Amino acid sequence: MFKKKKKLYMPYGFNEEVEFKIYSQIGELYRETVLGKNSKKQDKNIPSFNTYLEWKEYFINKFFRSFDWNCNFTHYLNRKRRTNEKIVDLIKSVVVPIYIGEISCLITIYQSNEIQISICTEIIMLLSAIIITVISSFWLIHKYTSRTQFYMDCIGIIKKKYQSS
Repeated sequence: MFKKKKKLYMPYGFNEEVEFKIYSQIGELYRETVLGKNSKKQDKNIPSFNTYLEWKEYFINKFFRSFDWNCNFTHYLNRKRRTNEKIVDLIKSVVVPIYIGEISCLITIYQSNEIQISICTEIIMLLSAIIITVISSFWLIHKYTSRTQFYMDCIGIIKKKYQSS
């Protein structure tokens, strides 16, 4: 009758969705108060930081442990970073042939001598497809690149902190 809530897999106590949300909101509160610009609604349970250094201190306090733990956690974050990089490469390798195919179809239709209403609708449809492909691919690349940068910052913090200890 009642569905059990699925237990979230969080190795090293690292909830990447929550931590990435915290990371991506760095400076939003400052922007809202100083510039008067409204930002997205913030969850009250999620801490917000005005500067990167405040977030860095939070991250160190929450995730910095012993050498072995840090080594394993860094390896886990590296694996996540590499996975995101591979996804970005995959998106690029799939989207480029689609761009080429769409543009070559558009050029072929445009170079045909007969201009009819059906050809105009085909051109409009192809232009729409190109625009949708470009927007969706840019959004996906931005999404996964942002995650990659987040993992790189986390890895860098752990390595620097351990070297200074």
